[in-house]
Amino acid sequence: MKKFVSFLFAMSVVILATFTASAADISVKVDGRTVAFREEPKPIVLNDRTYVPVRRVLEQMGAKVSWDGEKRTVTVTSPDNIKVVVLTIDSPEISVYTFTSVLHADLETVLSDVSPIILNDRTMLPIRVIAESLGAKVSWDENGVADITTLQAQRVMKKAIGENNENPDITQALSENLPKISLFCDAKDIKEGDEVDVYVRISDLDKADEDAAFSGFVTTVLYDTENFEYEGFACISKNGEVPPALSADNGTFYENGAKIVYIFTPNSLPEAAEDGTVLKLKFTALSNNGGTFSLSDGISEVGYDNEVVLVSGNNSYSISKYDELFIDTSAITVK
Repeated sequence: MKKFVSFLFAMSVVILATFTASAADISVKVDGRTVAFREEPKPIVLNDRTYVPVRRVLEQMGAKVSWDGEKRTVTVTSPDNIKVVVLTIDSPEISVYTFTSVLHADLETVLSDVSPIILNDRTMLPIRVIAESLGAKVSWDENGVADITTLQAQRVMKKAIGENNENPDITQALSENLPKISLFCDAKDIKEGDEVDVYVRISDLDKADEDAAFSGFVTTVLYDTENFEYEGFACISKNGEVPPALSADNGTFYENGAKIVYIFTPNSLPEAAEDGTVLKLKFTALSNNGGTFSLSDGISEVGYDNEVVLVSGNNSYSISKYDELFIDTSAITVK
């Protein structure tokens, strides 16, 4: 479940005239959280099958995705590196490799009733067949929402609530069994020109690794840009504000979101970090109206919007996916 620290991910289709397409509102959830599709193409229905942009959903599932332009193939590797799924554009044949050892993998060829396509220069995959090839469960509700429960989340829920619960609350199960990040702000009676500080808190780090120490952070906070202006950030430890070794921020990473990355060098903190506040975001009120702030649980072309960097012994790694880190996306309102 651990992965080496990485903040940048590689950036990842012409429809045949015979396809019938529908651009109706389509939502996809991964482990109880709605996937944010901020750019085109968004999920689309073609001949009664839902296609989604390959990287957005699969990386949110924790899978690794690579593209071979010459062969026109997409290779998807499961988070535990046991499953490798190879798909070819416009071909219904899907090769599923299951590694039983470092040197051997069993091969199963799955014949799908739909094929991967390319739309607006992006690879689009039929969501059910690829998700199920990775061991995920896929269901649909009456509103047409595709609900994906990853294999990793299934394992977390099995450990947390057993196998006999027919209608498990996946959000509650993950919240109670994973490290968490959340927002808080104690500002009141906001007026134009006031400084407003919003804090990011982390808790239950011991559920990731009892011996791990907090070493860095990636976070994305969504806010009302009409009512607030982002001014910067400060790293917080138990000893107060501390400077990071490396950092970067962008107050308009999204049209309504500030993204911040920072990391400490080994031993740069006086003591091992504990649960508590790790970041302060500084805003200026642009009006008397107040507004809302919330954590993003999405993924962009440069990686997960929220990611916690940990150090255990000589190893540095991060937790980011929904089977590793619970992101409280509840909006906080400041008035």
